[in-house]
Amino acid sequence: MEDLNLKKAAAGNFPLSSYATVAGAFLASSSPALADINFVEVNQSLMLDDLSIDFDGDGVFDANVLQTNYYSNQVGGFDGLGNAFVGSGLTSGFLYPSALASGILVGAGASAVPNLVVGYGLVPWASLNYGSSFGQWIPASAGDTVDAYIGMEFLAGDGNTYNAWIRCKIARDSEVIVVSYAWEDSPGVPIATGDTGPLGVLADPATALLAADISDNGNGSDLELRFARAADETTIGSYRAIAVPAAASASFTLGAAETLPADRYISVAPTGADPIITFGAGGRDADGVLIAPGTAYQCFVLSVADGTAATLNQLSDASNEVTLLASASPARNPEASDVGNEGNGSDLRVVFDNALDESTLSEYRILVVDSAQVSSFDLAAAEAVVAGNFTARPPLGGVQNVLLTATSRTAAGNLIENEAPYRIFVLSVANGSNAQLNSLSEASNAITLRMVTGLSAPASQTALTATLSQGTLQVEASGLSGLSGTLELFQVDGRLVANWPFDGQRAVFTGIPVQPGMVYLLSWNTEFGRVNQRLSAQSL
Repeated sequence: MEDLNLKKAAAGNFPLSSYATVAGAFLASSSPALADINFVEVNQSLMLDDLSIDFDGDGVFDANVLQTNYYSNQVGGFDGLGNAFVGSGLTSGFLYPSALASGILVGAGASAVPNLVVGYGLVPWASLNYGSSFGQWIPASAGDTVDAYIGMEFLAGDGNTYNAWIRCKIARDSEVIVVSYAWEDSPGVPIATGDTGPLGVLADPATALLAADISDNGNGSDLELRFARAADETTIGSYRAIAVPAAASASFTLGAAETLPADRYISVAPTGADPIITFGAGGRDADGVLIAPGTAYQCFVLSVADGTAATLNQLSDASNEVTLLASASPARNPEASDVGNEGNGSDLRVVFDNALDESTLSEYRILVVDSAQVSSFDLAAAEAVVAGNFTARPPLGGVQNVLLTATSRTAAGNLIENEAPYRIFVLSVANGSNAQLNSLSEASNAITLRMVTGLSAPASQTALTATLSQGTLQVEASGLSGLSGTLELFQVDGRLVANWPFDGQRAVFTGIPVQPGMVYLLSWNTEFGRVNQRLSAQSL
């Protein structure tokens, strides 16, 4: 809130009624007469500094835009140097320069407004963005920027008054940028804010851009852009949302935005509401590259002029920087079976299908979870499991079949034991390049280790009878002959050696790369479950 002495100084000298009259008369409604407009590009950032403007070059400054330290805040200000400007007043008598949209006519012969005395000394300026209740130049959110125009009338050295505008960008952290200014060189002739003369009138800019990673599809459908619509959408033919790699955003220009092919932006029509845009699964960045995880982006919005109210396009400021994150591909279909009688983890075999895209992960972690904890066991819980309480496995390009060990522990750190119900999860650990987020499989079937013959079998008594000798496997299944499934031969470390279609009838498979004396696991995967059999490769 501004200082009371400050308010009294202003209110005592300038009655509110005179401000209202000036502001009302100063905004013209008629079309401007034909005349010349003088336009100057500035693009100067004011950091505890000011910029004095002499519109007509007569050696007398006509306006001053500044940033100063006021009550420990870096505040933007404007001084008309005795000239009139468009503003809105408070009951205290203050007049604040209005933040005008593009295409507003300024003029109609308003009488001059004297300087405002602000602060404890004679500092003649009007606050643009001080305090939460003063001025139209205060952005709605931190990090946002108001991009608008100050409209004014100035007295020139020839004794005539002329109309002008000053375009400024002001952030909530009080950075003040003077972008450009222009004046109409025919006395008393109104000027439209944003009118650059022969160049035309600028379309109003989009502001308050906010980019976000909203999903985990690994493409442009994850990238969302929200922005505040133009203050005057009658100047807008369409908006074009553009994703630019952050490394190139500082050099991304209006000309670059205007010449982009149609597949490198998303076009939306003005609707009177603030747009929300996603770039889509096939969305491409400004370089024509598919939008993908791992790249930092900043977004821009090109306001495309409607061709009538405005004839020049305008590019917004850059959005915040956002890097899309992707999850590692999850392991699938974990299954647990009791295959021994040791009363510890060496009885527990875990089989799971590999992730569909193993290029996204660095390793799998097999997690044995007490059934009572399954309902609350999520990705965060899996990531918190410490080394020693999971079994790590590298990606192998196929089904993983892993026999745990006598010292294997549950996720909670307890030794695996008989008569304790468990379920198995598999954590896919992201490799940090193709994926940045881990993912967790679904839970396996429930498994309780018991001192019984440890083969997982269908409902009827079924067993595999098999021999493995000199690279030849002979196998048959009793009890379910004719049941279709896949026969898989694994090394003890879980690596798949070979697999074949198998219907339970006696079959012979040859040419298998095995080593005599090594132990293998033969697993028949059917719709009723897996039947497992240990095999020792024999040499004859």
